[in-house]
Amino acid sequence: MRLSYFFTFAVLVGTVTAVDPPFPYCYMGRSELEVGDILTNDEYLCNGPYKLVMQSDENLVLYDMSAENKIIWASGTASNMPNVEQIQVQLTLKPDANIAISILFNGKWIQKWSTHHGSPNRSAAWMEIDKEGQMAVYDIHEQLVWKMKGNDLNGGIVIG
Repeated sequence: MRLSYFFTFAVLVGTVTAVDPPFPYCYMGRSELEVGDILTNDEYLCNGPYKLVMQSDENLVLYDMSAENKIIWASGTASNMPNVEQIQVQLTLKPDANIAISILFNGKWIQKWSTHHGSPNRSAAWMEIDKEGQMAVYDIHEQLVWKMKGNDLNGGIVIG
């Protein structure tokens, strides 16, 4: 949402320049997931050396790439099913500020895991991996709604 405003401005003034990505470990170039966006098998968000990967084994994992791919946190949702590479999995940010992992099972999306901090009174706009490697959710007014507490995603702090 904010990026599209910048791009529009750059096009209007007629100066669009190619620059190297600011994060040497982030090849997809995104640190945010907006409501309605989906991360699927092996897609990721990153900020600096931190990389959040929705792995095809159904596990959501946060890595510190500057520490030889050290795992900082994992959802613990890895599948023990055979042919894991054939499973479709997705990470979504729900409009109520809840972060969820779902799998496609018998033609239906089944929620396998969530942060359980959503509320019908909240209106999420995006989640991000911040420069400290923490996940955070913001509302449409750019106010912090929820933030990961240390390395415990389920123990996050609900703001407001």
